[in-house]
Amino acid sequence: MTIGAEIASSQKNCSRSVCIPINYSLLDPKVIPVQVNVQLQLRQILGLDLDQRTVTVEVFTNLYWKDWWVETLSNKATTIDEQVRDEVRLIDWHVQDLRNITHSLPVHDSGLIATPSLDGTGSIISISTEATVVFNCEMNFNLFPFNKIKCDYVITSTDYDSGKLMFQANWSQIVNAHKLEFQLESDYEVQFDPILPKNLSASAVHRDHSSYHSAIGFQIYLKYRPTEALLLYYLPALILVLAAHLSFLIKPDGAPTRISLVTLSLTAVMNQFNTLNQISPKGGKGPTAAAIYLLTCVFSNCFCLGLNILTFRFKNDPVKFQNVNFYSALTSSISFLLFNLIYWPVILVSI
Repeated sequence: MTIGAEIASSQKNCSRSVCIPINYSLLDPKVIPVQVNVQLQLRQILGLDLDQRTVTVEVFTNLYWKDWWVETLSNKATTIDEQVRDEVRLIDWHVQDLRNITHSLPVHDSGLIATPSLDGTGSIISISTEATVVFNCEMNFNLFPFNKIKCDYVITSTDYDSGKLMFQANWSQIVNAHKLEFQLESDYEVQFDPILPKNLSASAVHRDHSSYHSAIGFQIYLKYRPTEALLLYYLPALILVLAAHLSFLIKPDGAPTRISLVTLSLTAVMNQFNTLNQISPKGGKGPTAAAIYLLTCVFSNCFCLGLNILTFRFKNDPVKFQNVNFYSALTSSISFLLFNLIYWPVILVSI
């Protein structure tokens, strides 16, 4: 610092017990990187948009850091008023994958508080806000109704890399509300995990690949509760397939009954499949897990119908009819059983 700068820095601009040098804007922080302490609290999950792949949350954010050039004349926390506030150096931060911020309100009147530093040099500057934030989530619907939605709420700096600014916090500073409100709680199980300080590649922030940026936040996992889908779609489809397989127990003279039973089962499963397609989330790569199961049930019932038609070609020969009927029933049952033995372990491993 030059002699002129030292003289200028000794001249103060004061307002409401807070003073800064008149050449404040020309002064660099005395310690780099600036250590920014972060407190985050997830208050509410206000909404989930599956079409837009976004989640809306209410978040309380508190940032505080040491500024060696800000002097607090009072021995207690002081609100920085407009005369000084516009000149105080603020921390540049933003939310990754942000769509929109609404109802962003400072907790205090001006949003900025200055507190004397314990070591007597400079002040601790803090800013607290409550905001409703809409941001992008990672959604993969291929496992519906066993799918999970992963939402990373991450704050970072655009202008300052980790060599100039570092976010820091511990587990107790990144929390969710004790009574977290979520309108879709009956449909989703919520899991909250802090994201402690880490470095993001600059390519995740902007096009500059030469640096890393400090980041911090939390993760929300929304696990869909599959009970309703299991009861409304899986269980009825399974019963209808079993009913079709039971048709092989009907005697040869009951051909109309056998064909009617399989045809009705097939029609009902197809209706189940069409209804599921209307209510299941769209946008995954390929069919959902539920759609695959119901589609297999449709094919299984079609297979039963074809085998029944084949069997009745031998109705005039009791021996051949009995053999063909037995192996038809065995083939259709084993094929559907093998599908289930493959399907459910894959689902359980994936979730």
